[in-house]
Amino acid sequence: MSNKIRNFLRLCLMLSLISPILEAHVEKKNLKGSSAHPLMKRHGELGLVYINPDQGLSFTVKHEGSDDYSEHALITDQAIFSPIVKKNGKEEIWIIWERASHERNDICCEKLYQDEIVHTDVLTSGHAFHHSPDFDFDDEQNLWITWIAYMDSEYSILAMKLATRQTWILNSPDIKSVHSPKIVVDRGNNVWIFWVGIKEGRDEIFYSIFKGGEWSPPLQLNKDNTIPHVDPCVNLGPEGFPWVVWSAYDGNDYEIFSSSWNGSSWTEERITNSQHFDSHPAISFISGSVPIIVWSRFINNGSGIYCKYKYENRWSPEKEISEKSQRWNVWPKISVLGDQVGIVWQSGSEIKSEILSLIQLEAIKNQPITEKASTMPVNPSLDENAYIGFGDSITYGYIDYTPAPDLGYIPRLNSLLYENFGPSEVINEGWPGEVTENGLARMYDVISKHKARYLILMEGTNDVVFRRKSMDAATFHLREMIRICREFGVFVVLSTILPREDHRWYKPFFKERIFELNDKIRVMADEEKVPLVDMFDIFFYYPESDGGWTSLLSIDKVHPSIKGYKIMTESWFEEIQTLPFPPCAVGANRVRDQVVDFIQQGNVVTWRISPKLTDEIGFRAYKIYRGDLSAEPLSFKLLKTLSIQDLDATVMGYLDFPGLEGTGRKYFDIKIEHSHLYKYAISLVRDDKIEGPLSASAKDITQEN
Repeated sequence: MSNKIRNFLRLCLMLSLISPILEAHVEKKNLKGSSAHPLMKRHGELGLVYINPDQGLSFTVKHEGSDDYSEHALITDQAIFSPIVKKNGKEEIWIIWERASHERNDICCEKLYQDEIVHTDVLTSGHAFHHSPDFDFDDEQNLWITWIAYMDSEYSILAMKLATRQTWILNSPDIKSVHSPKIVVDRGNNVWIFWVGIKEGRDEIFYSIFKGGEWSPPLQLNKDNTIPHVDPCVNLGPEGFPWVVWSAYDGNDYEIFSSSWNGSSWTEERITNSQHFDSHPAISFISGSVPIIVWSRFINNGSGIYCKYKYENRWSPEKEISEKSQRWNVWPKISVLGDQVGIVWQSGSEIKSEILSLIQLEAIKNQPITEKASTMPVNPSLDENAYIGFGDSITYGYIDYTPAPDLGYIPRLNSLLYENFGPSEVINEGWPGEVTENGLARMYDVISKHKARYLILMEGTNDVVFRRKSMDAATFHLREMIRICREFGVFVVLSTILPREDHRWYKPFFKERIFELNDKIRVMADEEKVPLVDMFDIFFYYPESDGGWTSLLSIDKVHPSIKGYKIMTESWFEEIQTLPFPPCAVGANRVRDQVVDFIQQGNVVTWRISPKLTDEIGFRAYKIYRGDLSAEPLSFKLLKTLSIQDLDATVMGYLDFPGLEGTGRKYFDIKIEHSHLYKYAISLVRDDKIEGPLSASAKDITQEN
């Protein structure tokens, strides 16, 4: 071997050894990753622990006034989730995280030594699925940890004192579907753990206190269990007692609420009151005394990060930390050192952060307050030939990890509808990565923009993955979407979510959530009387002789294959063909009929079956609605339900009137005030009691016999 070759090989070897060292501390402006958790360090730098998609658990530092991050890997393991970093009174930095394997999830923790993890302490054992950890320190700097254990379809909130490894189960058996545990130790050395669970109604926030050597029974924090209360965050206030913030549905959207403990009772405050969706709040205290709350806000198909702080006993106006964009700006977290505030959030596939002082926060332009919309239009002029496909990436069109909207069900369904019904449009409103909460946030804007009569709704797949979401809350969000559509006059066709064959399918926690959500969707569809396409069953029971259900999934094992999208399209269309399309050619004629001395005056309402239907087989009735034009505001009230089987001369009143021959179905309304004018609209009802949208309305026209 020549000397040149030897020297070249030595150089390659040196570079291979040096390369990992060079990569260990890399300066980056765009930080790719997820699940970032902040920690303000002693010299005002912002430290972040996060999941690097290439290197696993990583740690990075950002200096004030700089856009660069100095990062290095802590553990090169791709199966790490939910990292949290905090420091104790001795300035020791601790990290806790989840570590996944094929069969189980474990909770791990360790102290950082010169920003490195030397040893990993695994806290859990057995076959339970352990997840969602949080921790805090008592006055002796002992670690107290909480997390969730899921096994045999049961959830347990666990607490552990690391020094002794003593472990407790906190939640009682009557509290189901627990998630999002948070822990804080107050200045009296009492340990508080908060979590979300369901007892009698929707998601609520519960808590338990470790005091005098024992845990209290679970107590309820919020006041109303008829609406979801989610995403709690807790910190210690100026007096050393807990402050909790969370997001709750107020009947229109999600808003931010706060509650503080004064030593004997809770004081609740409403932080936001906008017409937008506010969620994922976090709280800390500037200089130990000024509460600051950050949250994510969804506005018109975009989202941003906002904050408020309470100075001299008054909440500031809202401040915009990040400009609203069409990327997901979500899950903000906050860390404070003196008057320096470090804020970090997820923005698409990147991590964004800011370091701000109280003076800088005050200088940010105040956000205008937008009052809630008072009413929503009922049955506006909607396009009878327009359909909205609403959902996540499965609706948008993804195949083999890649966006492919041209290959999804939307364009295929558009072609089928055009071939069978004439000119039609199916609008793609799929948002990759969306959970039902965000879908609910944008629903009103979507239906207002497109003014389509029909909406095809399939969402919830991502809720299964995000452990901070209960399946009850996901169902609630879907139900609210249906309500908003119904009030607007939009007719919804609902679907269950698809099975999946990725690693989550083989973990009972995720698999059972899929079945739970689909069961709830089926029940809700029956309760709300909306058509249901059971896409899960259509996929899951696809014949083995044709390849079985896994042949309907693409390589990523979550999104449909070309074959799967074809099956979806056919299934949607099969249901659409049977919809109770509104009658057409609706008319109303004022008639005066006289037989000898008997005079009867009324309105003859006429209509025809929709041209999209060939006959009335599969339908049970028509519903006649009437509005009095002399009343303000005009509203349509049910006048008569006419069984299709009984639509004969007896029900009709009179068989025909001059000039109205051959106008289709008729109904003679004699219950009128002669001096009033009326409008009529008609709906069709299927045999399964699902009522279709109202037809175009018709005003009565005077006609005498």
